[in-house]
Amino acid sequence: GMESRDGGVQRVFPARGGVTELWEADTIDFHPERRDSTGLAMPFHPWCFDIFSRQSKLRFGNKVNIAGLINWRNAECRLDTNHDFPRHPDVARAQQQVWMHDPDAAYLVANPLHITGLTEFLLDAVQEEGDFDIKLADEESDAVLFGNNPTDRLSALPPELRLHIVSFLDSGSILSLRQASKAFMDLPNNVWYRIVRGQMPWLWEAWEEDEIKHSPSPWTFRTANEVKAVEELKCRYTAVLSDEYEYATTPGKVVDYLLPWPAAVVDQGLLSKNDTNWYRVFTKVRTHWPRVKGLRNRARIWTDVEEVIRRIRMRDSVESSNLNDKTARTR
Repeated sequence: GMESRDGGVQRVFPARGGVTELWEADTIDFHPERRDSTGLAMPFHPWCFDIFSRQSKLRFGNKVNIAGLINWRNAECRLDTNHDFPRHPDVARAQQQVWMHDPDAAYLVANPLHITGLTEFLLDAVQEEGDFDIKLADEESDAVLFGNNPTDRLSALPPELRLHIVSFLDSGSILSLRQASKAFMDLPNNVWYRIVRGQMPWLWEAWEEDEIKHSPSPWTFRTANEVKAVEELKCRYTAVLSDEYEYATTPGKVVDYLLPWPAAVVDQGLLSKNDTNWYRVFTKVRTHWPRVKGLRNRARIWTDVEEVIRRIRMRDSVESSNLNDKTARTR
């Protein structure tokens, strides 16, 4: 937790990297004449940083690109560039001098990582023996395959050629094609998997097991106030044990045993690529979108992080090009 960034020394609790106080921490350097932006701490929310970490590992070879993140912040640490960043409209409306709470945008504070009921919600799409719906996603119906619709010329194509066409399309184009032709209404399950991955890249429950290695930080499910309350209680217990049992040499260990930290919250599990009805996953998420507030917030943050990583890569490309030009001139 950290106090208001409006001025003065800001205390950080709990200490991070041994740091308990900061003079300034912001995403904008309001006083660039005093020092360069490298002396300005970068605040971030643990949920947002977790999503940055996951996406960074996907884009930068299974590593969290901290250097790229800080270099981007330092390069765009100005008021004008901060306003140029494309914010979600709900954030732009709420982000005033004080946060303007809008009941219709309550999803902005919903936990995007540990979403209550998400596992059960998604597991409903796992194939069970005798499941009829999965067959509809795996096999094209005769009515679509052999229907004679004079206005739908694509319906004359054989199934093999239709699937060949689909193999060249991205997820958005496939969905557009389904709207244009009933011949593409029923698609194999593996195509629906591609659609889910393309349209819902933030749904890491659909990722394959070996894509990235990631464990959520404890700070994604633990708040500073909770830590402070537990630490104060532990200090009280330790003082009592030390007073009552003068020969107690390790009261801290006893207190740690009596008041353990909450167990880490793990990710909610991956869906089986082969045993999941991906059409059902896609339609369930779309249908219930207004109510799955945690996923809505995850998608919003994911889009912001995509833009951050795009800018990191753009800066890396420019710096690499400048370095090559400089090297060529010195030869």
